[in-house]
Amino acid sequence: MIYILDDSVTEQRKKEIQYLQNTPYSEVCVLIEKPTKKINREILATFSDDQNCLLCIHRSLKYFNDFGSELAESEAIRNNMIEQVKQMNISCMVFGRDMSRNREKLFIDKDVFYRNLKLFIDTMIVGNMEIAILYDGAKYMYAERTRLLNEIINVINLEWSTYDEENKTLLNLMQHYFMGEDPRKIIETWKSKSLSKKEIRQFINDKYKL
Repeated sequence: MIYILDDSVTEQRKKEIQYLQNTPYSEVCVLIEKPTKKINREILATFSDDQNCLLCIHRSLKYFNDFGSELAESEAIRNNMIEQVKQMNISCMVFGRDMSRNREKLFIDKDVFYRNLKLFIDTMIVGNMEIAILYDGAKYMYAERTRLLNEIINVINLEWSTYDEENKTLLNLMQHYFMGEDPRKIIETWKSKSLSKKEIRQFINDKYKL
């Protein structure tokens, strides 16, 4: 689950991230524009039940009371929230306008963060939460998919003649490469057509060009 706490979302930005209102994005990512102490507690409770989470928080985030008024102690609440999340071993990313990128501290420029957010969620949905995508976007994905493709080909070269449908190594690689598709069905297609190793490589290159 991804929680984004951002009190600075412009109307233009809302148009850019409108996809967050639709499934499956709305099921794994929540944008909160007016955070409160209560919302913080609810997020922390969620993190207690699910470690596969990410908190993304605006650098100068303001907090509000139940009546919509800004709280004077916003900075202290924000810093305390970040510290609590880190103590739970949950990744916490801080973003801001013209913020210098620092992968170790998880600092990122706000425009870069939102530009790569959809691709990050797409990969998270299929079980791969890779923070590097938020920094490098499609550039990272190209390198990663090239690596996966080479590993898939290597497994097929070594094991295809004695392949069994429960080859976990191949299924795992294909699950990440063919995002959103059932790798078993793809393999069934290859086998039903009696494709050779060379033809399988061509199939992948033709249908899923990088």
